[in-house]
Amino acid sequence: MTVEEITARFIALNAEREKIDKARAPQCAPGAKIGCCTYPEGLIMEYVALNEHILGAKDNNDMDTSESGDAAALKHHRDILTDERVMHICENVLYVIVYHLIETKQTDALLGALVRNEAFFSVLPQAKTAKLVRSILERLSQEVKDLDVLYRIFSIYRSWCETKKRTFLRLRMELKIAILLILRMNYTEAIAMLDKLQHEVKDLEDKPLLLDIHLVQAKVSLLVRNLVRMKIAISSAKNIATKINTPTYVTAEIDLLSGLLYLGEKDYRAAYSYFFEAYEGFNMAIGGTYSVLFPNLARVNRKSKVLSELIMETKDVPLVGSESVPAVVEEKEIYSCHATISDISAVFFTFYNLSEYKRNKKSQSEMDIVDSCGQHYLQYFSSLDSDMDVDPDAVERDQLEGEMEPLDVSLLARADERKLVQALKYLLLTIVITGRTKEITPCLGAKNKQRFINHIEIEMIQKISVCYNNSSVVDFEGLLADYRQVILMEPVLQQEIHRLYEALLERNITRLLQPYSIVEIGFIAQKLCLPQEKVEMKLAEMILDKKLRGTIDQGRQNLVIYDEETKETFYEDVNKTIGHMTEVIDTLYEKAKHAI
Repeated sequence: MTVEEITARFIALNAEREKIDKARAPQCAPGAKIGCCTYPEGLIMEYVALNEHILGAKDNNDMDTSESGDAAALKHHRDILTDERVMHICENVLYVIVYHLIETKQTDALLGALVRNEAFFSVLPQAKTAKLVRSILERLSQEVKDLDVLYRIFSIYRSWCETKKRTFLRLRMELKIAILLILRMNYTEAIAMLDKLQHEVKDLEDKPLLLDIHLVQAKVSLLVRNLVRMKIAISSAKNIATKINTPTYVTAEIDLLSGLLYLGEKDYRAAYSYFFEAYEGFNMAIGGTYSVLFPNLARVNRKSKVLSELIMETKDVPLVGSESVPAVVEEKEIYSCHATISDISAVFFTFYNLSEYKRNKKSQSEMDIVDSCGQHYLQYFSSLDSDMDVDPDAVERDQLEGEMEPLDVSLLARADERKLVQALKYLLLTIVITGRTKEITPCLGAKNKQRFINHIEIEMIQKISVCYNNSSVVDFEGLLADYRQVILMEPVLQQEIHRLYEALLERNITRLLQPYSIVEIGFIAQKLCLPQEKVEMKLAEMILDKKLRGTIDQGRQNLVIYDEETKETFYEDVNKTIGHMTEVIDTLYEKAKHAI
């Protein structure tokens, strides 16, 4: 096929595809699963045929030895593949094919399609190749939630980058692999990989990538409860963010992590300020009319603006007459249900993903679902270098996995709402912890927060606020049971709610013990409606932490409470006075020396 024939065929196929897209457009919304990138088998096979025409015949062994075959391949490469129009067409055709394979979960065929297009990658500029590969892998990360599959594919492309000496793309692949290691709970290996990556990127002075590395380091440090490393990572991220043009959502993520740091250090006032700024930043970047994640779905109500009688307020003759001048710019809308940035990224990787991405074991029936497009490209998958196909080592998942079926994260929070919900729930949590429960209703009444009032996590925190305010341990325990799945999905939320529960229990016990010097443990348990063993353990803990002066009589199952001792400060006061006298004598001695 000539360049003109390829162009005409591409235009015809695109027209047919756009008809299907227009019919699906009304159903399009962030996260909607309407198969917006899958098309009828006949149309997809037409795209496959066009891709084959552009790439030319695959060399066989007989052709390799013939000079005529080499000459034909060189002529095709010179006349077709290097043409700018054909390169643009091939790029768009490849997007259609690979997105279809991703949507239909044919990952082996996807790798085969990329192997088949190696000739195209060799003529495509390196920047465009990097963009294409990154876009494909971003989409793959959104659709495929199997950690083993993702680890294998990212490892293959890291090796491919090393072979092709594409350093910057390789470094980004390694950052993705580090995030996958975090999702697999392999924190030690992830931290080691991030440290090595940090030193390498520092030498290359790629500041945006270095900023992403610091953000991931802060998150993994939070997961392993290492607040010192987290503080260092956040400080480094802030220093870099001031030197480069940082997007709003990245600044908001730095604020969110700073808030989590102060939350871990129990500085709740500072944490509140950071969470407030983080929510405002995410709302501006993601929650508004224009979304960073879904720019193609930013449908502003475009009205025809007519500039009538535009007259300059000067004595000169007006440049525009009294005729109305239409100023309507028609922008072609592109429909897509998929985010431009996946969760396997420095900013949009959240704790929800710890439950969402798993090491799945597919059934044989699921693995055998391959359509005509997949069958065509599977033949090229077999030619993939087996050494590059790296399988991850087995790692143990979190001990909580398997206790109960986790919630569907996509139902819990949409992709474009997760960061907003995350910032808002931490914001409300700091309000509850600091005892300002009356501020929750005005906070949720703000225009940019009203849509989350009925969100399951926000509802949970509102109910916790009521229980904490009423000092009801029984109701609090009921909430912990009702929302157990939600709480277990969030390590930070789990830790802070546990702290709240412990503080509430201690407060109730202290209030009950005020009139007594000796009290039965069973009586305390009865009043609190809790098991006696649990109350006894809590009393022992309070005694060890010196929050309660007393001892437990194991024989009689009593708690003996000691009276508060009045601490005499006589000796401390004498020592302080002597210290002041010593300072006075030393001062007089110095003055006397100068006088002599």
